[in-house]
Amino acid sequence: MNELLSTNFLLPILIGIGLVAATGFRIFLPLFVVSLLADSGSINLNISESWSWISSDTTMIILGILSIVELAIYYIPYLDNFLDKISVPLAAIAGVFIFKIVLPESMNDFLAWILAIIVGGGISFFISATMTAARDVSTITTRGEGNFVISTLETLSSVILIFMSIYLPLLSFVFVLFILYSCYYAYVHVRKREDKMVLY
Repeated sequence: MNELLSTNFLLPILIGIGLVAATGFRIFLPLFVVSLLADSGSINLNISESWSWISSDTTMIILGILSIVELAIYYIPYLDNFLDKISVPLAAIAGVFIFKIVLPESMNDFLAWILAIIVGGGISFFISATMTAARDVSTITTRGEGNFVISTLETLSSVILIFMSIYLPLLSFVFVLFILYSCYYAYVHVRKREDKMVLY
């Protein structure tokens, strides 16, 4: 526990929490930005040797292409709903890996993976699942016309979280708490509406 509370470990954890939250909104964009920053060396993310492949040119190009494709698909009605079906587990997996990547190499490997699975996978899964539910509701109630707004908010949230987590990690942590509370409130609200529809 003392290890986690030390400055050397607390800062990467805060950065990781912001990045995995961003992954809940957009899977590949946070990974692409991390790849860019790791390659340029402009920001020291303390990426270990075993994860150095994230900064390779090949990885950067692939993640860049996937980011563009993902962003484009979310602006195509109904195709965005199809992507949602696979995005939730993918977001959880990406959340685990991006959290593990930014953790210090000196951290106990078992503890690092446990944190990555619980925190990284948990946060990204919860946010992605909530946004998927919101898009489903939008598709039904607006015939997909309102999905444009949701997709734009998701992209903006992801971009803001990425840069906040790197440059203002403490503020990004507060923002993530707000997002998680909002997701929980939205989930409860949707469930109540579904229960009422079943009763009637």
